[in-house]
Amino acid sequence: MERLGVIKNNLDYPCITLSYNSNVLLNIWFAGNLDLYFSILGDNKFIIDESNIRVYDIFNKLYNDLINCKLPFDYSDKEILKKLSNYDLLVHDNVITWMSDDYSCLDAPSFSISKLEDKINITFDNGSSVRIRNSGSLYQPFNTNFMMLYHELCNLDLEQVYIDEIIDLKRIKK
Repeated sequence: MERLGVIKNNLDYPCITLSYNSNVLLNIWFAGNLDLYFSILGDNKFIIDESNIRVYDIFNKLYNDLINCKLPFDYSDKEILKKLSNYDLLVHDNVITWMSDDYSCLDAPSFSISKLEDKINITFDNGSSVRIRNSGSLYQPFNTNFMMLYHELCNLDLEQVYIDEIIDLKRIKK
């Protein structure tokens, strides 16, 4: 199994590039307009598996938190949150779909995040770049979950080597 690679470009705001080879790249970056962008190059689908356990865990947390309507900060009543937000547009049948905040819903490029076994699938539709606004997003306040993902990816210590990245170990599931 090829290992998921992570590159952090240290620009004013870091750009995180995930890839298994140079044919398909998933870029996540925070732009000067203070919004987050996801873009894909080379294909419309990107799979994150346990070959890089740290990246997998970060995306798995995002997936589980959004499926369970959990924000990175304390919000006591999930049912009220679901009613006051567009949660039903974001999460449907255990699939997370974010339509770009640059377009109307009908024309918007989007990406979907689904999970099958121990693989997280990110699939782009109607384009290769999706904007996640931090102000005025259709899905607010769930944009904060994606900002947390970006922050955690930026804080990865790429020089640190973990034992599970050296030896092919099965993870103990809780």
